[in-house]
Amino acid sequence: VGERRREEEEEGEEGEEREEGEEKSWIRMDASSPLTSPMISPMMSSLSRVLSLRDRGLLLIVATFSFILVSASFFILAGSERSLGSMHETSLFQRRRLQAEYVKGDYGSAEFEEEPEGFESNTHLVNSIEISEDYNTKMLMIRNIVDNGQVREHVGVTQEVSPIPSTRYQWLKSITSIFNGESVADEEDHEKTSGKSPYIVVFKNSSSVEQLRGICMQYGVYLKSNENCNMPEVCRRVYASTFRGVSGYFSQAQLQKLLSCFEDTVDFVEKDRIVYKAEDSRSSPQTYRFDRAAVIGADTQEYPVSKEMARIGREFLENLDAGDAKDLLVRAFGDKNTQDVNVALWNLDRIDQRSLPLDGKYSYSRSTGKGVTIYTVDSGLLTTHQEFNDWRNKESRASHGWDFVDDDPDADDCDGHGTHVAGTAVGKTTGIAKDAKVVGVRVLDCAGSGSVSDVVAGLDWVATHHTKPAIVTMSLGIGVGSWSRALEEAVKNLIVEYGITVIVASGNSGVDSCYVAPGNVEEPITVAASDLDTKFGQTSKRDQESLYRWSNTGECIDIFAPGVDIYSACGGESRCEAVSDTAYAWASGTSMAVPLVAGVAANYLSENKRASPAEVKEAILNAATTGVLSSPHMKPGSPNRLLYSHV
Repeated sequence: VGERRREEEEEGEEGEEREEGEEKSWIRMDASSPLTSPMISPMMSSLSRVLSLRDRGLLLIVATFSFILVSASFFILAGSERSLGSMHETSLFQRRRLQAEYVKGDYGSAEFEEEPEGFESNTHLVNSIEISEDYNTKMLMIRNIVDNGQVREHVGVTQEVSPIPSTRYQWLKSITSIFNGESVADEEDHEKTSGKSPYIVVFKNSSSVEQLRGICMQYGVYLKSNENCNMPEVCRRVYASTFRGVSGYFSQAQLQKLLSCFEDTVDFVEKDRIVYKAEDSRSSPQTYRFDRAAVIGADTQEYPVSKEMARIGREFLENLDAGDAKDLLVRAFGDKNTQDVNVALWNLDRIDQRSLPLDGKYSYSRSTGKGVTIYTVDSGLLTTHQEFNDWRNKESRASHGWDFVDDDPDADDCDGHGTHVAGTAVGKTTGIAKDAKVVGVRVLDCAGSGSVSDVVAGLDWVATHHTKPAIVTMSLGIGVGSWSRALEEAVKNLIVEYGITVIVASGNSGVDSCYVAPGNVEEPITVAASDLDTKFGQTSKRDQESLYRWSNTGECIDIFAPGVDIYSACGGESRCEAVSDTAYAWASGTSMAVPLVAGVAANYLSENKRASPAEVKEAILNAATTGVLSSPHMKPGSPNRLLYSHV
């Protein structure tokens, strides 16, 4: 071996002199060549050490044969549907697959000596495996590559049709993370980095689902986006239930193209907007926010608790630990239909009686919401919390619908807002409808904010997947001064076309509710928040009930319900010392008033399963206690109605 190496070195020195200036036409070894890939280069390097330079003919044969073998293995891998499926099923929902075949696109790292016959300029024959110098071998997403390989835009990937509205941006982001190890800008940075803006495009009622598919279907064969109206790159979400429409990031050229293609069928276009939870953090007023709540880190307790409230909470938990709750629940489902309540649950205590003082009991007639499902379109749900257990056993009545923040079926709650709301609606001790089921549809992130497009997607999901009788809670809204016809239309259509009762929060900006959405929509039950200053002390019939200071009021309000210092299940780290299945927390806002109305509606629907949303609304409003609220902050036209549970 040593002698052979010395001979090679001598021959190599002579060969360098002879070969200097000669054209290496036998094979390309530039950055774009497949032979410079991370898999091929080491192989060629090894071959060159074994063979001498004078054996170039043999080297060419070996190289060619090796390349054919590797290429064949790639084609086999690309054609293996089982391999593709197994990889994607671990990271994608609804068994989505990549089916990239012959595509038109700016491939960047692929170069050809000659254009393949039948292909136009800038069109390349590409398989579902890409080999290049900069990336490892991976399944191909057809993409435009610029700026040293950084992905700027994804186009041309096909996937199976799913009944769940598509979330293409996050889907592609997860794929690039898995296969490329590349960082893609977060959604909030997308507009800044891509030069595009988020829009919602709504089509007229006559538009068909097929038309939406024509826009968003991701074809894999000769995609010529400049010659037709197929624009899958802008379809972040597709709406086919509450209305026909799409939402995503559009450049002005793309938006104009869509409007030109469908000028007779587009109803309206609006900029996507931020939505907020309708909860108070006891921060200073923020005039243009829906909820007044400042964004607070996870290491900070979001809601300030007084010493008295802390004592009341401890007493409540001590009663639960002592087993008193079980005895109370037995009584609650007995002949008397009465639950003895700690003062922490003053909200339940108040709505079952016409006047003060509070009597320390929550009573109700007949129903406990059995057979009714409440869908909380919110920040998710801690389904394992003990409040959601069936009172007869430990089976949970809570489940996840869909997570439109992370785009997966795991709608866990990291903010805690949705869990708190659900606990007041259906909790076995803190709730109204103690036998109803609850489904968490996550549209708000860990800070309690989201987008109109995601909320509409959540409503679209409920329209498609709900089980009747059904109720939707929306303890959220957009900021004052911002409008969303898309959100208003989705709420209205969910009620009118699908027969689902919707309860919405009026908002916490201290303004007329007619100025915010969805509190300005006529069809749902819009709820404002009331308060009682003596709720934790000795109440009397002379006590004056008032409003939550920052509750939106006005003629668009339908009813008031207790919404200050409400105790319920804790599902977020910023709300309690440690999140667990037995943790509880305080909260205030019109968000906390909404689930009380939802619980009463569930009890009514349990006994009147065929009642329409209009009939449910009429029954609740007609049963309300009138004339007991007084506040200088109540806007003209506000109905002086307080929720009453005996409907």
